[in-house]
Amino acid sequence: MEASKVGKTRVLNLSLANDVDIRLVVQSDLIQLEEICRQHAMFEQASWKTCDYRIENWSVQLLSPQPRARCWVAVQDNMICGYVACSKEYSLWRAGEYLNMDCLFVVESHRNRGIGTLLMAKVLAFAQENSIQHLEWQTPAWNLPAIQFYRLKGASHTGKCRFSMISEK
Repeated sequence: MEASKVGKTRVLNLSLANDVDIRLVVQSDLIQLEEICRQHAMFEQASWKTCDYRIENWSVQLLSPQPRARCWVAVQDNMICGYVACSKEYSLWRAGEYLNMDCLFVVESHRNRGIGTLLMAKVLAFAQENSIQHLEWQTPAWNLPAIQFYRLKGASHTGKCRFSMISEK
């Protein structure tokens, strides 16, 4: 596979993707995407709540003329086998935008085929097209294959812990 340098990161030439298509998510993908997201949550040992509004919300946030977030899917034989989502955020310390890669997931049967690399390349290309130089994301501390994957791509670990809480009372 042919690769080129982007900063310190190696990016595969997307034209060599063989039979996997990496493209922006479309409305007809959302039911499949919901199932892949559920699988992702189960893989990360996170809770997953079925809700009536998820697909409607995604339609607005991902598919509007000025989407709040971007989501690319990896498709093989008309089935989604992976996805990556990201959104532009603002860093007070850096006084500029950064790209938050919210999720990157490849279904187990399709791992170690370069699909994660292709999905990440889409995020990097989007960052470059939007003059964003900094990307951030998280992965569970126990997910050593993902940590190794990101390190091989040139990423560094910040050493911070990620917290979350519900704002409802």
